[in-house]
Amino acid sequence: MPVSAVEGSITTLWITLQERMASITDDNRADVRNGILHTIFRIVENCGAELSSSVWQLYIEKVVFRIININVENLVKYGSPNHNSNSDIAKSLISSSEVILKGLAKLIGTNIDRLVQISMFEDVWQDILEHFASYLDLGLRDLYTLTFQAIAQLVSSAEINKKLKSRSVDGNCFSVGMQCTGVFGSGEGRSCQHRECTCCLRGLDNWHISIQ
Repeated sequence: MPVSAVEGSITTLWITLQERMASITDDNRADVRNGILHTIFRIVENCGAELSSSVWQLYIEKVVFRIININVENLVKYGSPNHNSNSDIAKSLISSSEVILKGLAKLIGTNIDRLVQISMFEDVWQDILEHFASYLDLGLRDLYTLTFQAIAQLVSSAEINKKLKSRSVDGNCFSVGMQCTGVFGSGEGRSCQHRECTCCLRGLDNWHISIQ
């Protein structure tokens, strides 16, 4: 069997394994969910630098987005109607959201050199930001700070800034950051009373200005 065929089979098996692990994040037990999330991220942290850009694209589309979608769908299902996230189930799911947002922001930031080699990087980057921003659409106050901190971390490294500037996709991240507008029932995002969100928005503003 040709070497390329063997490598292709190994890649398929690896992605399939990651997908099956991602499905476990749908478990209703927080310790199981969070445990498998840490395991998934740890695996990629150890081998991310060795993955090709094509494998990274598959990983993001089939594993990363699946993890986020499962978490968001469960939050939609179990989040309290008044958006205060008071229920025990919602709080448990938000603990997993924290693991996901922090873990992915670190993972993507660390491996940005591989990601920018993806042929359709601009599209993939936009999809990443939109999936992060899907947490804002839930209307759960406990998630605003986590989400904006994750987005701010994602764009804070100098390496990411340089790559985004060179690929002309900086506006996408800024536009996602501005989704804070109105989420607190106000017509202006900067009236947000959450100190962390305000700081994250200010950081996004400064980053946007610095690359003009």
